[in-house]
Amino acid sequence: MRIVRFFGGVYLACGIILALAVCVAYGTVVEARTDSHARAVQSVYSSSLFDGILCLAFINIFTSTLLRWPFRRHHIPFLLVHLGLLMVIAGTVGKHLFGVQGITLIREGGESHTLIIPGSHSLLVETSKEDWRTPQSDRLVLGERLSVAGVSIGSLTVDIEALSPHAESGFDSWVKEGNLSIRGLPERPLSVWNPTMGQIQPLLYIEDGSERVALYACKTRFRERFLEGIGEAEESWIACVQDPFDGSVSLEAWNRRGGRGKRESFSIHAPSPLYAYREGFDGYGLVYSPPKGLFSEEIDLETPLQPVYRVLAPLEKRELNRPLIRLKASEGEKSEAIDLLYSPKNEGLKWPLLGGDYRVRFEPVQMDLPFSIRLHRATKLTYPNSPTPYHYEALLWIEEERKEQRVELSMNHTYETASGYRIYLSQVIPATAQRPAAIQCAINRDPFRWRLTYPGAIILCVGTLLLFSGLFRRRRGEDACS
Repeated sequence: MRIVRFFGGVYLACGIILALAVCVAYGTVVEARTDSHARAVQSVYSSSLFDGILCLAFINIFTSTLLRWPFRRHHIPFLLVHLGLLMVIAGTVGKHLFGVQGITLIREGGESHTLIIPGSHSLLVETSKEDWRTPQSDRLVLGERLSVAGVSIGSLTVDIEALSPHAESGFDSWVKEGNLSIRGLPERPLSVWNPTMGQIQPLLYIEDGSERVALYACKTRFRERFLEGIGEAEESWIACVQDPFDGSVSLEAWNRRGGRGKRESFSIHAPSPLYAYREGFDGYGLVYSPPKGLFSEEIDLETPLQPVYRVLAPLEKRELNRPLIRLKASEGEKSEAIDLLYSPKNEGLKWPLLGGDYRVRFEPVQMDLPFSIRLHRATKLTYPNSPTPYHYEALLWIEEERKEQRVELSMNHTYETASGYRIYLSQVIPATAQRPAAIQCAINRDPFRWRLTYPGAIILCVGTLLLFSGLFRRRRGEDACS
């Protein structure tokens, strides 16, 4: 009985209140110093310690209520307050365990029925063994520590051999490890011109009937001086070498008859022709089309696209970190290791694995929604001479249970579906010359909101009012200990 009184006693209640106050204060300090809500959630609000304190509070309130048995009329406000607290705590824990919260990205004219869970990690593996046009996919959900050893995904066995908390990616295209790489031509060591080298020497000649086209290479910071010295002795085109993290290699064509030809900069983010060989199962390539007249026939020059990565120091704002893993995959006698950078919005390329039998991407967990969202129009208005928005809105069509509804969302408007999902318009990405406008919607679902949390809050308020109203005071003659 002494243990029961301890769990329902005031001393434990005071300790729980103090512990909750310390946790909330610590979480506030962490978020203020790091500007990272994800770090505060991970270190405090989603920790097992915080869940344990809430469970202990539930036990304390429930036990202290039972200790008042048998109940009297003057116990009603006390019982209502405790019942409300129990319902609110149960709803909070239930939301943490069974609630859903994520984002979805939709481009104008596009549709989405999937939800991305930010901060989660998974491996998406697709196979082309039956038909690469309709690949079969499997997903492996990774834990917070990203530790995997000997886990099977379909017929694959995967291990994570190395992990870096944060990295960035670039792309090597025309120049890889100091060699010029063009499909159909042997690789040539790259001799890059700079002002101290003196005479400009061509890297190679491409024969075109009776004509020949020379290829030169220079550092981008020497481009203008290089163009002044290249002359017009013969038809030529040049490769300007850049750091892969600043863009990749640009190609610039010149015509012997004078004048400047077409110049294009190739990177994965630029509006350049990007080819996926067998839908990415055989990798990707960039294509350059020299200006008309440079060759007697129109030709395209292709180069394979190759990712490169650079490890960086972890950021204080945890949600901006992009982990880099080294994945080892094996199937039978075949084995391969590949570096994969986290794609936070599931929009990165899927990279080939095991000779094109598979393609893989490191991305957040993704779940299907019981409805679909189609974006018809998105608008963003900003303050004059400032990128800061003062209003944005979107016109959506939401289809649920074979019924389609027209919905207008704005920065201060929320829509709730019949299945209990709430949709917020969190961001509008304006259209560019290459891409249509897009929106990001925050979507969440709390299955206990109407069953526990909101009713519990109402009961708590009613009990508090009755407690201070004096309507249920102890009558004369009642047992003072009751």
